[in-house]
Amino acid sequence: IEQPVKNDVTLSPDQSFLGLTGPNMAGKSTLMRAIGYAVVAPQLGLFSPGDEVRVSWMNQVNGFFPKEEAVASGFSHFTNIIHRLSKELSTADERSFYLLDEALTGSDYTDLLGASGVVYEDLIRSGALAVAATHHKVAIHYMVQNPDPDIRRRVQAKQFRFDLDKKGLLI
Repeated sequence: IEQPVKNDVTLSPDQSFLGLTGPNMAGKSTLMRAIGYAVVAPQLGLFSPGDEVRVSWMNQVNGFFPKEEAVASGFSHFTNIIHRLSKELSTADERSFYLLDEALTGSDYTDLLGASGVVYEDLIRSGALAVAATHHKVAIHYMVQNPDPDIRRRVQAKQFRFDLDKKGLLI
């Protein structure tokens, strides 16, 4: 790669949640997967690329990439996602790492924002480290401005955008 885009990312108990927003194909999922690799690789004894990588041992690493709607279940796409998220997040603790890629979809905007807030707050309160990629800028903005100062101080946000003049990606 001629000019790779470098990203400095720090996740810690003090800043445990990173929300990524931006348009399709801007790099949210790519960065999220790179972070996931940087966390998992050293735990397997593999090289983790980067100028500096320090990773604590994680008891569980979870990726949440929504599946197609399961019509046979008798529930809507949104309900299936909520059930799956609830099950996967029930064991979240300070030794957990979560990647949520467009985790909440399939309902009206108000329901999505409300559910996003609950999921993100629960993850933060659990002590887990998490990266969430979403198109719902308002959900991430709410977390940054959350009325609970303990939640607010743990949230970081990065917005991706395209610079059409330079045809490059700015973060």
